Amino acid sequence: MQPAASIVRATGGYGASFSGDRQSPAFDGTWIVKWASPAGMPDAMALETDVVQRLEATPNAAVIRPKRGIPADEWQRRWQSDTAVAYLTPNQIVRSHAKPSDPYVSFQEYLGLIGAEAAWELNVDLTPVKVAIVDTGIDYDHPELKDAVDEGINLVQPGKPAKDDNGHGTNVAGIIAAVRNNKGIAGLANHVRLLPVKALDRTGNGKEAQLGEGIRYAVEQGAKVIVLSVGLMKDDPFIREAVEYAESRDCVLVAATGNEEGPYVNYPAAYPTVLAVGGIKLDGSVEPRSNYGPEVDLVAPWNVYTTKPGGRYEYKDGTSMAAPQVAAAAALVRGRQPGLKAYEVRSLLKQTAQDIADPGWDERTGYGIVRIDRALTEPVLRDPAEPNNNRLSASPFPVHSFVSGEWMPGDEDWFWFEAPESGMLDIKLHAISGEEKLAVTGFLGPNDSQEGPYHLSSVQPVLTLSVPKGRSYLRVTGGNRHLLYRISSELRMAPDEFESNNRPYTAYTLPERSQVLTGTFHTADDQDWFLFQPSKRGSLRVQIAPSSKRMDPILTLIQPNKTPKDIDEGGLGKPEVLPAIEVSPGVAYYIGVRNYDPFAPVGTYKLQVDYVPAANDPHEPNDKSYQATAISFGAAYEGIIDETEDEDWFAFHVEHDSLLDIAVTGGGNDQTYKLALFDSNVNERDQTSGAGGGTGIQWTARVNQPGTYYLRITSDRKNLFRSYNLTVNQTKLVEGFLDIDGHWAEKQMVSSVRSGWMTGYDGYAFKPDRYITRAEIAASLGRALKLSAGGDAVAFADVPAEHWAYGAIQALAARGWLQGYADGTFAPERPVTRAEMAVLVGRVLRIPVKNIGPASSPFKDVPVGHWAQPMLRQMYAGGWIDGYDNGTFRPNDNATRAEWAVMLTGMFKRG
Repeated sequence: MQPAASIVRATGGYGASFSGDRQSPAFDGTWIVKWASPAGMPDAMALETDVVQRLEATPNAAVIRPKRGIPADEWQRRWQSDTAVAYLTPNQIVRSHAKPSDPYVSFQEYLGLIGAEAAWELNVDLTPVKVAIVDTGIDYDHPELKDAVDEGINLVQPGKPAKDDNGHGTNVAGIIAAVRNNKGIAGLANHVRLLPVKALDRTGNGKEAQLGEGIRYAVEQGAKVIVLSVGLMKDDPFIREAVEYAESRDCVLVAATGNEEGPYVNYPAAYPTVLAVGGIKLDGSVEPRSNYGPEVDLVAPWNVYTTKPGGRYEYKDGTSMAAPQVAAAAALVRGRQPGLKAYEVRSLLKQTAQDIADPGWDERTGYGIVRIDRALTEPVLRDPAEPNNNRLSASPFPVHSFVSGEWMPGDEDWFWFEAPESGMLDIKLHAISGEEKLAVTGFLGPNDSQEGPYHLSSVQPVLTLSVPKGRSYLRVTGGNRHLLYRISSELRMAPDEFESNNRPYTAYTLPERSQVLTGTFHTADDQDWFLFQPSKRGSLRVQIAPSSKRMDPILTLIQPNKTPKDIDEGGLGKPEVLPAIEVSPGVAYYIGVRNYDPFAPVGTYKLQVDYVPAANDPHEPNDKSYQATAISFGAAYEGIIDETEDEDWFAFHVEHDSLLDIAVTGGGNDQTYKLALFDSNVNERDQTSGAGGGTGIQWTARVNQPGTYYLRITSDRKNLFRSYNLTVNQTKLVEGFLDIDGHWAEKQMVSSVRSGWMTGYDGYAFKPDRYITRAEIAASLGRALKLSAGGDAVAFADVPAEHWAYGAIQALAARGWLQGYADGTFAPERPVTRAEMAVLVGRVLRIPVKNIGPASSPFKDVPVGHWAQPMLRQMYAGGWIDGYDNGTFRPNDNATRAEWAVMLTGMFKRG
């Protein structure tokens, strides 16, 4: 194991360049001086130097140190070179052979960090001290502990021994008192008697009653130090009284801050008279899992190697392991100086701590790492805050802490504090010499708002300042005589802006909108009530979020004709949510907020009130057909289904056979809408349904008779806040088709359909400009001519008997009107060209093409010799066909269905 001096490194060596760095456990900050003449210390040196001890056996020599507030480096350099000084050398600790030889001491890496080894080497005389461990008990039979453990008490199972059935208490006990006997590990304080107080069960949990009783029991049994490696988040009055009782009996309480990784020092560590101990890493850096805040006093290593039940050992960590190191330090101080009061022990441990973070006190490490060696060698300062004579040199006075001071006439003591929240700061006087008064003046917040001076005395021991969040300053002065004083501070929350609203009948009325409010629990029994009374129907959702883990809020809702409802599911530091409820106009809804435990935690809560008024339905009332809202095609209409029984009716008029495209979009995603279509006699014709939200319902319905029609919309559930959108578009149908209205061949297509010769496609489409196939021409011609297959069947490889146009194809092929191809196929889906269409019609009409005179062609693109030229010439001459304006026929273009309808109807009109 490395020497302690090398674990926490000094900034320089010894001799002329030695700086007196307080970080070395081998140097306690004092110096040996020998003056050059019997005259002794020069007056100038006396102004900035304290004499610790006069060395009677050495003429003109003494042990000295710089006064508090004097920079040690500058002091050392100035007087080391002064002609009045023969020599000035560090009063380094001389090490004996007292270092323990326990075999596992090398695992106890924390010992050097807290100056334990240096303290042991002092070989000081110590009077026995009783240390109580309020925990899970202690293993009475552990070889390291059995000779140091008293009987104690079991508060979990009264009447049984306080034996450890968890291990935590034994861990704590080993850190303090494991015997240094060349076996196992080395405890910090072998002069103590351990008093086990079992207040926690085998799971490491306990009740507040046992914790409070355990503290009182330990005090009554004569414990001078009590270690509490336990904690809870709330300021319990029962525990507070036990802590105050311990203070009144001059007992030092030491407690762990907790391991929740946040600014929430556990109770009882958070009480001003308890030493609150956080954790650091073995390299001296901050342990982020250790709780922090204004209550932190000291830190100690988080990781330890210690005793375990069953005569064993183990590594443990947490602030529970840091607290017993400070408790052992307190026991050593009490053993060395039995006459010190509890507050003086606390003050000495803080003033001798090794500062490791921000200079002075800070909320992460308090006053620094406990240093046992310094605590055993340095005196208690009457006024450890000095020099603090002005604002620039102000000393820390964290909220929820104690400070001691000494006042001289003409002196001023300045302190600063950081308030974590705006609130009321109670400053309490605990002791003052004589009947003097203290005058306290506050300089508060960034604007230095001055409050006071106010006077503290034994008659009026408490004053209260209203302080803002952040840094403020206090100035303390006295009267005409020298005096000593001790004061503490505690922050409590101020009443919030909504007070007084402690009962439903004094509830604060909320405006009719969504909002976020910030509130406080400023007294132990504080309840905050709010009234929400909407003028419109809507939805109300409430959530409360605490700012501190010390707060466990409960939400309460009171509404007419219902049992009040409490929402308490989240626990400490967790939000509570009242799910959205429907609220009615004119109805009073009372929202209550309180803390689960009847105490006033420091912190605020955010109350979020979300109010969403119901969407407006401009068409109500339209719940019946005779109340139906008249709509126009193509326009958009909004609606709300605000009850499951609600029906929305709409009406529209059609003049002719039409296709209606009905769309219902929006609404709630969890809603299913049902649409029903009625005729003018309110007889249901058709219906559909679908989910709301997104694209919703897209429905196509046909109405083939002129008249008034009705649309009814219903839903399986209501939704007050999301309206649906309705549009109805109309498309005129001609003979049941969408795409022939206004077409140049409309008349012929209508005729061919009515005659039953031609049909359309799905979706109300005739597709007049689509090419017509050989199968379609065969089928329509077969219907028009009422042909049957007859005769011998003509075999086509691609027209099986089950083909939909088989009969017609056979009939036309048998008559020679349509032929197949050389490969034995018919190609039923092949488009028919204009030339093929004309030739087919000519064949059906038996138009002759032989002996018709000289060869000629009426069309520029059908030359003589074209295979269809003879028939096209005859068809043209007979008025059956016509070409285009440019004199062409386009014989190879695909014939359209519209062109075929014209040819087909023309055949029978003239035939």
